[in-house]
Amino acid sequence: MYADSLEKKYILDLTSLANWNENQASQHSFILSLGNQLNVSDLEINNSLSTVQSFINAHKEDISFFNYSNPAHHFYKQTSRTVVSLFYEIKND
Repeated sequence: MYADSLEKKYILDLTSLANWNENQASQHSFILSLGNQLNVSDLEINNSLSTVQSFINAHKEDISFFNYSNPAHHFYKQTSRTVVSLFYEIKND
């Protein structure tokens, strides 16, 4: 399914970022399961998790998205508010 190992690493890194939360245990088990489905070694999976965590630690202050306990939920709420606001602007024009 995924022919290139670079693609697999990219998928792991993106999923790690998207799935990041303060509860690293649940993130780790999810990414481990995904990595196993992609036939990626445990070493590469742990390397991906470590790299993403290092990135977040280094840039947490600069990227407000990572300052929330559940960033995906915050993103959803912000996006919903924006869509509702745009809807009312368009409706009132």
